[in-house]
Amino acid sequence: MTPATYRNGGLREDIRYATSSVTFGRLVLAGTERGVCAVLLGDDEEVLLAALAQEFSRSTLGRHDTIPTSWRAAIEHCEREDPLLSKLHVRLRRDVFEAKLWNALL
Repeated sequence: MTPATYRNGGLREDIRYATSSVTFGRLVLAGTERGVCAVLLGDDEEVLLAALAQEFSRSTLGRHDTIPTSWRAAIEHCEREDPLLSKLHVRLRRDVFEAKLWNALL
C-alpha cells in the first residue's frame, strides 16, 4: 500500500487479516497483496479489530481462516525470546516482539 493510500484510510484496498494468541496476548496481522500493513498487539481481540477497522476505514477487510504459513513462521521465530529480555517489564518485551515481527515480515 502506498503512503497516499494509507493516508486515505486504505482507499479501495482489499486487506486480509488473521488473529492469534501469542506470548503477549492477542495478535492481529493484516496485509494486502503488496505485504503486511498492520501488526496489532493487545489483550482484547475486539478492541484490536476495531482499531484495524478505524485505521483502514476506507478499505475492505476480510478474515483469513488460518494464519498464512509465512506469517506463522515469523511469529514463532519472534516468540523465541532472548533470556536477558525476561528481566524487562512486559511492555518493553512486547515492544521488542512487535519490532522483531515487523522486521521478520517485511
